[in-house]
Amino acid sequence: MKVKTVAADSESKAPVMILTDADEQVMLPIWIGRFEADAITGVLEKKETMRPMTYDLFRAALVASGARVVKATIVELKETTYYARLVISQDGKETELDARPSDSIAMALRFDAPIFAAEAVLRAAAIADRGKAVDGTVTLT
Repeated sequence: MKVKTVAADSESKAPVMILTDADEQVMLPIWIGRFEADAITGVLEKKETMRPMTYDLFRAALVASGARVVKATIVELKETTYYARLVISQDGKETELDARPSDSIAMALRFDAPIFAAEAVLRAAAIADRGKAVDGTVTLT
């Protein structure tokens, strides 16, 4: 999966992260917080910050300790809450951490690590007929 865009929901104006498959035939919308949206769009748009933000600090701490993010996976959807796992590798050992999808993806983007979504999540929540992102808003059809 890849982050196609982060836009505003047309009704609630809340940030929505849209993940797509490689062919952009399947969309997975995930509503996220404003801080997380800024952290993700900052990486996508290659924006520099004057001071390190939390995700940048976490990345620096991992790098300093010889660790790196290997992948992020959206593993489950319970009711309206998504669950993710962030996989970190250090000294040949991989560790899986429970994390919010937005946090996992913000970190994966900082390490250029792949993003995955479980088939069950895609079956439950993906939109095959694609939504529309126009002028920074998203209308899901």
